[in-house]
Amino acid sequence: MKKAFGTFLFALVLLALMPSTMRADTIVSTIGPYGGAFEFPDTAVPLGVFSDPALTAGSVTSATISGAFGDSFGDGTAAVDVFADGILVASNTSENPGLWSFTFDPADFNLLEAGFVTLSAIQNDYGFINLDTTTLTITTATSTVQVPEPSSLALLGITLPLLVGSMRRKLFVTA
Repeated sequence: MKKAFGTFLFALVLLALMPSTMRADTIVSTIGPYGGAFEFPDTAVPLGVFSDPALTAGSVTSATISGAFGDSFGDGTAAVDVFADGILVASNTSENPGLWSFTFDPADFNLLEAGFVTLSAIQNDYGFINLDTTTLTITTATSTVQVPEPSSLALLGITLPLLVGSMRRKLFVTA
């Protein structure tokens, strides 16, 4: 009986202290439309910065950046390459509007975990750069600790002294 009680108590302690499973959080950041003046080809144009200083190393599980060539300022855009911290995420070779999306490789998550991502464009021909809102979506995994219910703590508080007392009696009886 005492062995079963000790096993029950051990299992209760493990349940009270065991961390729960991982949960996912989604962070969404946007940079507004860009309707830039004429730029010379091969000139880098800063578009904006995504910022979230709460990101930590190893927390990113997936990340996608998306947007559209063309915006309310004009139907299309000059041929342009879009970069996120030096990674080519989109390329438009003509003046046609269109949606684009890029999924980051896990090897690049450390760039995102720095807390900010700089978005820039390099123009490939003459014309105006027109980009719609750009969105960065990051999914993170955060470990959460399971908090025991008050009744579990009360049960643990009552049974632990009983177990210690029964073990002390066993020691006195055998001695």
